Amino acid sequence: MLLAQIQASAEIAEQMIYGIHDLAHLAYSVREDAIGSLADLLRSTIPGTGVALKAIDGDADLVSDPRLLRQIILRLCANVTDHAGASQLRVLIDRDEAQVRCHFDDQGSGISEKDWEQAIRPFNRCGKRPSAQHVGLGLTLANQGARSLGGTLSSEQRGDDGFRVTLAIPRRYSSNIG
Repeated sequence: MLLAQIQASAEIAEQMIYGIHDLAHLAYSVREDAIGSLADLLRSTIPGTGVALKAIDGDADLVSDPRLLRQIILRLCANVTDHAGASQLRVLIDRDEAQVRCHFDDQGSGISEKDWEQAIRPFNRCGKRPSAQHVGLGLTLANQGARSLGGTLSSEQRGDDGFRVTLAIPRRYSSNIG
């Protein structure tokens, strides 16, 4: 029993260390801008997460950091499987001249607006399915990643239609500006 508790504590400590490392990396890393299809990036990233990709509607070419976008997508997918109680994800991409919006829709339980504001802060776990196995950095890292790309991460409870998280980023973002 004691050995199992030590193992569980070590796993949580490891998650915290990796999470803090990721936060520091977001704040101080050099980004690599590339032109690419957002739908292609989603198709190559989501299947390995345990989430069934129900559909991708739309696409947009953008100039952004594909590594950072992939990390944001992975964090959002982990949140779907670990906390929302959902197993499928539908992605809708829309755009205008300045911005791309990527809507991640699941059929999970979602969280309230108040809980969302807490969940994007470091080391906060909330909602209907908080877990002692997680350290509360997933949505924080996704939010910080979006901000690093000049964008935002927002949420919307959609009643019987589930929960939506929207990643909105500029179509053209250069880490070399400013």
